[in-house]
Amino acid sequence: MKFKFGLNLPWGIYASILVLLIIATYIWDNVDATDTKDLINYIGFMLALSIVQGALLIRMGKFEIYKNILNALWNIETAATFLYGMYVVLEYSNTASQIKLPFAQWSVDNSEVFILTIIFFSIICVARAGYSVAEIFKAPIMKTLPLEASALVKPIKEPKKIKTQSSKRRKK
Repeated sequence: MKFKFGLNLPWGIYASILVLLIIATYIWDNVDATDTKDLINYIGFMLALSIVQGALLIRMGKFEIYKNILNALWNIETAATFLYGMYVVLEYSNTASQIKLPFAQWSVDNSEVFILTIIFFSIICVARAGYSVAEIFKAPIMKTLPLEASALVKPIKEPKKIKTQSSKRRKK
């Protein structure tokens, strides 16, 4: 079968997205809250989009740059979370049960910034997961033709070259 949704990607990419959609649909059917259903829709869409984007970046040869940027952001996020967790454990391990976390008050006071930060970190996590799925199929993706060379795009005809006389003289 030649039809591959116009992207000319390996079938494993499409199978991964299909499995993702099946799992998301199963979870979506078993959840009652509409907010959770919306969240599942957004996460599923972002993951499918990042899988396809990662596959196209692999084909263009720019995948490593973007993957390293995501990994750097992920490492910063993980380090900040770890350091804050260690601070909370060390600060409140010997105190009474009434613990008031310093970040909790800030997140209530600055809810817009806090929500945007959560969205940004969530996009990093989901995009990183999608890039990891695309990287599984790196070898088959590299074997596929780039979009410019696929049958969907007509090749540009080169103009005919005008024959000019050569600088060599004929022998008589």
